[in-house]
Amino acid sequence: MSKIARYFFLLGTLVDFSLLRVRSKRREANMQLIKNFLKLGGVYTKFLQMSVLRQNIDSYNHKELQDILAVFDDARPEPIIIRQTLRKELGDAALQEFSTIEETPFATGSFGQVYGATLLTGEQVVIKVLRPHVVQNLSFDLKLLSLAARVIDLFKAKDFLKSSDLFHEMKETMLRETDYQLELQTAQAMYEEYKDHPNIVVPKSFPKLSNKHLLVQERITGMPLSELMQHRGDREQYVWQHLRTDLSFIMEEIAFQSLNANFDGRVSHGDPHPGNFILLPHNRIALIDFGIPGEEINRKKQLLSLMREYVEVYEGRFHPESFTRRMFEFYVPELVQSLQIVSEGTGTDVKEKIDSSITEIVNEILKTDRYHDDAQRFLDNFQLQKLFTDVINSNNRFSVTADIDSATFIRSTLMFMSLLKRLGLGVEQVRKAYIRVIREQEQKLAEPHASVSAASLDTSYHYVSNWLEKLRYSDPISYAKISEAIA
Repeated sequence: MSKIARYFFLLGTLVDFSLLRVRSKRREANMQLIKNFLKLGGVYTKFLQMSVLRQNIDSYNHKELQDILAVFDDARPEPIIIRQTLRKELGDAALQEFSTIEETPFATGSFGQVYGATLLTGEQVVIKVLRPHVVQNLSFDLKLLSLAARVIDLFKAKDFLKSSDLFHEMKETMLRETDYQLELQTAQAMYEEYKDHPNIVVPKSFPKLSNKHLLVQERITGMPLSELMQHRGDREQYVWQHLRTDLSFIMEEIAFQSLNANFDGRVSHGDPHPGNFILLPHNRIALIDFGIPGEEINRKKQLLSLMREYVEVYEGRFHPESFTRRMFEFYVPELVQSLQIVSEGTGTDVKEKIDSSITEIVNEILKTDRYHDDAQRFLDNFQLQKLFTDVINSNNRFSVTADIDSATFIRSTLMFMSLLKRLGLGVEQVRKAYIRVIREQEQKLAEPHASVSAASLDTSYHYVSNWLEKLRYSDPISYAKISEAIA
């Protein structure tokens, strides 16, 4: 599809989406957007993956669910003559390093296609080639997708998480993913990180046979998690019988290693797609595709506190007041810090009074007939972010916008939770991994303290005042209760 055709196709898609949303046909609008974005592929598919993970898809029928989950399936292959591509990218001398090359890709992703090959040394390798249309259209498509995100936000004016914010956070990740030279660096760092690990395997890379558009790595054969998902019986038993690998143990280990690396700033895998994990015999698992590296978390203390709340819920103890506070601390840190500075600078307990008011409001919300059943359903399914966004902060009643610390971290966490659910494992593996991370990290994190100066007090006062003014219009009842508490 040419650039002009892509432009008008996207424009028509957004018009249709807008008309359906105006007519309150939200489900139909979402399905239409998914189908058309999948046709465009590339960055649009990546955007869909993040959007789908944020949605509550439990109410969709079987056919709709199939269409939605198609955003995680292999894309249609693009016609590439692999030998010509190798000659163009690497030259004749490098081409002579291969004894055999498969002409048909055995895997296709949003950005790349993967071919099997054998080196003259006898080593089995994969050749990952960047799809030409991605290279040709990347800059143009990112501009169009930015427009699409803004249009989508017009119908989500009250949303806690903005599509446009997520897009801008993901843009740098998408640009990285289309530069295989950067992926090579991550892959080599991951190889060094895990070369002595007893459970995690990373393929060796071949830098002399790789460049910006092409990546050659050791081929790892085993049971991809995407293949395991096709098995309808007891998956844990199936893996044990065929590989003598404990699926529950190995997924917990992956969760722990990845999350712990995010805290420590070490290299980690940031794309937990089921096709990127390959189960191996004797409690081992291989990681492949390093286009999206994990990112170091900046709000470590806030995340650790939120993880403790999650563990409480996983163990059957839900505390609405502390859960809400931890969500605010992680996602709306500027408001929390401003309230703390105003409290310390004025010698009053403004923050505590507002916290108490919000706790009272949340408890009342959870008791209402309108939200009680939804809250229980989200708790039962451990959909804790949905519990916050769709019940506690429904329609963004508290008039706050999430400050995204790391779109890659949020995306990878949601993808991993979705992956576990599709494997039939639940949250036990995450609970155990969280506990291990908490034990390892809690001694490293000092209690942050905001310094109070005249300038910071003035800035914080205006920030809190602006927030209260927005709250006055988004939820007058909550505004009245909070205003009365701090009067």
